[in-house]
Amino acid sequence: MSEWQLFLDHLQDLDVMDAPSMKRIIDGTQLAKALNVKPGKWMTGALEICVAWQLRHPDVTDPSGAVEEVNKKRKELGITSS
Repeated sequence: MSEWQLFLDHLQDLDVMDAPSMKRIIDGTQLAKALNVKPGKWMTGALEICVAWQLRHPDVTDPSGAVEEVNKKRKELGITSS
């Protein structure tokens, strides 16, 4: 039981206890538009990158940083121009 408590304490320290209920800073439609591409298989990975970025920047409300993070990984995600 103490290992679970350590894990929960760690999540609390990271300030991610509310992560499952947080509103995403950007959705797939907005992301595709910002990148000027059509949605595709890449979207799942790209949105995961956006959520990770948002968790690292909890006070930021402008999604441009998350979009830039995805843009840096275009090749890795398989994002091609429309």
